Amino acid sequence: MRASFETVLILLMSTFDLGQPQVSHQRMDTPKVTILSALSYQYVDIVPALHVAAEESQKLYSRYFDINALAIYRKELYTCDSMDDASVDLISSNYYRRKRINELVVLLSPKWNIPVVSLLATPLTEDRPFPTFIASAPVSNIAIYSTVAGLLRRFSWHTVFLLCDTAAAVVFYRNLCAGFKLRLEPPEFAVFFSSFDSSSGYVDYDRHLANVATSSRG
Repeated sequence: MRASFETVLILLMSTFDLGQPQVSHQRMDTPKVTILSALSYQYVDIVPALHVAAEESQKLYSRYFDINALAIYRKELYTCDSMDDASVDLISSNYYRRKRINELVVLLSPKWNIPVVSLLATPLTEDRPFPTFIASAPVSNIAIYSTVAGLLRRFSWHTVFLLCDTAAAVVFYRNLCAGFKLRLEPPEFAVFFSSFDSSSGYVDYDRHLANVATSSRG
């Protein structure tokens, strides 16, 4: 009996790195591609967009693929940090614990020959351990860094103050702030920074803004 493979393309909205091709006992003339996304906050806005993208892709490439979208999320997992911890369990639950008929399901990682696209997990851009990993622009925020640096150079602004939120719910902004610290280097730029945790209850924003004003005026 000849087995055929269902290739799964993973869109990672968190830092987990697991995908799977499925093996069935029915031959498929058209490969089936499932766009799988595991989401934390803003899932209400993101999930419909993924389904629309899958439908539009199906219209364009129906001769070559059977494309569909699958979103996995839990409403109580709101932050990226909590989603990161639970992502493996979410994927495993979906593929191993649901009922299946006459199917053999295998869960594989990016070190296998599976295309993986991520919007966040920067360490996975290392192509030696993860040769099939595709990093999009938001992963390293190169476009944002280049734009800001170009704007600073255009107007000869060389003093930069970074006011960074360290709350668990703002992983994207924490990463962005850390990236600016590395890329706006002396002697071209004099970089000052101050951090606060917006989830701590009370933040003395006046003090932080006063520090910004002092630095900007020497």
